[in-house]
Amino acid sequence: MTQIKEQSSQTTGSALTEFNVLGVRVHAVQIPTVIQQMRQWIAERENCHYIAVTGMHGIIEAQHDVGFKNVLNDADLVVPDGMPLVWIGRIRGQQLSRRVYGPELMATFCRETAAASCGYRHFLYGGDDGVAGQLARSLEKSCPGIQLAGS
Repeated sequence: MTQIKEQSSQTTGSALTEFNVLGVRVHAVQIPTVIQQMRQWIAERENCHYIAVTGMHGIIEAQHDVGFKNVLNDADLVVPDGMPLVWIGRIRGQQLSRRVYGPELMATFCRETAAASCGYRHFLYGGDDGVAGQLARSLEKSCPGIQLAGS
């Protein structure tokens, strides 16, 4: 069942349109809106937040793993990282022009926050041994001025 609802979310603090795909809510957002929301959360300094970046594969995995489904549905934002989710959103009347590609979201946020000299610090974690360090070196080259707190 796919349904749309507009909700004023407690976690986002603003009205974001979302649609439901097989019991997982997906927000009808694009990269600029996600970055704006991230900046708002950082400025508020109230709570921890997390964004789930998923495509149809994640939605299907959530059908087999209730714990993973809960992780997705408990996220502050679930962004459509896959064209099938964009297409479902469009069919349901959402103004989605493209997917929210996770690596592009991260790179854009890092580039914008480095260029703005806003004082944001980034900590990188996860992946196999050495991956976070390799990503740190890459970000330092591609985002001059980025502040990395560690990895």
